[in-house]
Amino acid sequence: MDSISCMVQRAKYFRTLDKNRNDETIIYFHDETWMNSGEEKTMIWFDSNIGHGPLKRHRLCISAMLGQHEFHLPTIDIFKCDSEHSMDGNHFVDWISRSSSFLRQEHGPHAKISIIIDNAPWHNQIIEETKAPKRFWNKQKIIDWLDSHEITHSTTATKAELLQDAIRNAPRKKYVVDEAAKVYDVDIVQLPAKHCTLNPVELAWTAMKSYVREHNTSFRLADVQRLASEWIGDLDVASTKSYIAYVHQNELVFRRGDAYAEQIEETLIDDDNDDTDTVNNMNEESENESVNEP
Repeated sequence: MDSISCMVQRAKYFRTLDKNRNDETIIYFHDETWMNSGEEKTMIWFDSNIGHGPLKRHRLCISAMLGQHEFHLPTIDIFKCDSEHSMDGNHFVDWISRSSSFLRQEHGPHAKISIIIDNAPWHNQIIEETKAPKRFWNKQKIIDWLDSHEITHSTTATKAELLQDAIRNAPRKKYVVDEAAKVYDVDIVQLPAKHCTLNPVELAWTAMKSYVREHNTSFRLADVQRLASEWIGDLDVASTKSYIAYVHQNELVFRRGDAYAEQIEETLIDDDNDDTDTVNNMNEESENESVNEP
């Protein structure tokens, strides 16, 4: 959480969040969760087959957005899946497209709307044309990529040199999800990685699962879905505001911590060699991320 990468992500996120709040942007937080038919109080049921047996065979995926007062009920997506994480990029992009269209119709043509999502892999599909070459590509494929992007290169360059040229000249990444929402003039904002405490939906899921476990007596997936839908539909304004207020407190902790870290670092002894090493390491990390990206 105190790495340079995390601090950079937080700084960018909070800057965007502050701008959206100042502009009176309509903000929705999105998240997904999974539930199985065996959701119940652990004190009244124990099955050594949990995780392998029939209670884990089928699960529900719940994908939803939380506004400032309640869940956005028309766009909630609940579906049965056969594995723990069966959400995929195509399903999510379709959902984003439908939801963005619905929000635009609901709020009119001039409202500013943003959806805040986390860093799940299926949220991060990169548009093919903006992908940089990969390390496992053969040399000719990298040359073809450079030529197609009109990037000059030496005929005597090694594969490593060609790959470095490609990475340095790669276009800015564009994400499928962003472009799908942009059709309806809806902005996608991504949470910093591993910062679920900045998402109020996480608190809602905890309360929802507690409710389902309290009332689940049949252990049928249909009843789990009914109970989950019942709780989501009954979530009131006061509870929603309490979740958002809790997240605001978490935001404040991170903001103060990052500000203090920056302030205290200014008082430390400046070592030019350390600074150079840090910058070089950051550049190498950035290049490695591009090379190893799936």
